[in-house]
Amino acid sequence: SKITRWDELETVRRYDPITHYLNSIKKLVKVKPGLKVVIDCANGAGSLVTPRLLRELGCKVVTLNAHPDGHFPGRVPEPQPWNLTDLMATVREVNADIGLAHDGDADRIAVIDEQGNFIKPDAVIALFAELAAARTNGGTVVTSINTSVAIDEVVARVGGKVYRTGLGDFTEAMLEHHACFAAEPGKLVFLELGPWADGIFCAAKLLELLSVEQKPISEIISERVPNYPMYFKDFECPEEMKEELMREMRDYLSTSVDEIQEIVEVDGVRINRKNGSWILFRTSGTEPKARFVVEGRDEAELERLKEIGLKKINEYLKL
Repeated sequence: SKITRWDELETVRRYDPITHYLNSIKKLVKVKPGLKVVIDCANGAGSLVTPRLLRELGCKVVTLNAHPDGHFPGRVPEPQPWNLTDLMATVREVNADIGLAHDGDADRIAVIDEQGNFIKPDAVIALFAELAAARTNGGTVVTSINTSVAIDEVVARVGGKVYRTGLGDFTEAMLEHHACFAAEPGKLVFLELGPWADGIFCAAKLLELLSVEQKPISEIISERVPNYPMYFKDFECPEEMKEELMREMRDYLSTSVDEIQEIVEVDGVRINRKNGSWILFRTSGTEPKARFVVEGRDEAELERLKEIGLKKINEYLKL
């Protein structure tokens, strides 16, 4: 086939995907003008999009790290609380209604309340999972194996059901289970836009939620989402030890934890107890690491379950 030379082209058309994308979002959300938002774009792809979207939705926008730079000079891109201290301080300083943060490609979002406090990603999932399940008269929600039982409880309130899957598999599982909503921590899928995690659209949905509820985000969370204490710990674990360690932990936890309701072996082993508390142990598929997660109904139970798991992990890894 013939390849046309550049100087032989008769016409050139420019396509502006950002404007098309933003127009699609603006058709799907209604935001009350005047909300004050601080957005930390991590010098990533969201720098070109999210501040513009928020302004076009009528928000008063304060930006941090909002010029694209692949060296990420402003902060580490991962939107974890220890990387968002500037955002938290700015929310308090300017009396913002909410603070939002992206990662490098803006498929993730982290949320800071009006008091400058980091909101648990599982609480954000629970909020939107309940809304989606209610809107679909008890629909199915898909979330990852490492998320809070609070999601199950709020979805059950409206007659819905929760399926858990491995990290990174939630979009495929969403299609498999014909789910109305899917998420893992920081990554939320809103099917009204499309079957992908979209931190930019999630920012718009959070502002729509504030507009509808007309109350602070901290109050919305505290009223609607149970807050159970959780513990996370990563351990260095060489690749050659992972298989045996998983086998050891599965056998150990299944006999050492009492009042077991079910054992879920998806991307590790999760021991769900009858009262809703749980322990998860999994090895990373991308790093020489293992992760241990515990959720208790209160601090005392969290400590007890944590000690059960750490005893075996420390013994095996000789820590």
